Amino acid sequence: MKDKVDMANSDSEEYQKRLENAATAHLVAATLITTVTFAAGITMPGGFVGNDGTHPGSAILRSSAAFVAFVIFDTTSLVFSSSAVLIHLLVPLLPKPESRANFSMVAWLFILAAMVTMVGHL
Repeated sequence: MKDKVDMANSDSEEYQKRLENAATAHLVAATLITTVTFAAGITMPGGFVGNDGTHPGSAILRSSAAFVAFVIFDTTSLVFSSSAVLIHLLVPLLPKPESRANFSMVAWLFILAAMVTMVGHL
């Protein structure tokens, strides 16, 4: 009986170690996606209307369907990746290993969604 308990604990410890390693890689990916999408949103494609235009300071391409799609995809990617980073920062505070695993899975799904929407605006 004791051998089974020891084996279960060692499997659990190994699983927790793999989960921590995966979470570290996911956090790096989520942070990079957040950085890229934020930078893409700040450096507005097409530039801005100057002071002498009809809408000074607004995006030149604001009426373009492609620009609207870019803004939607970029914002969605930024929200998903930022949420994943926040979840990864809060996961260590959870008391139960099962909860940590579940929230890590949610963060991973958010990272996948962020990658898909980030590629969508390229």
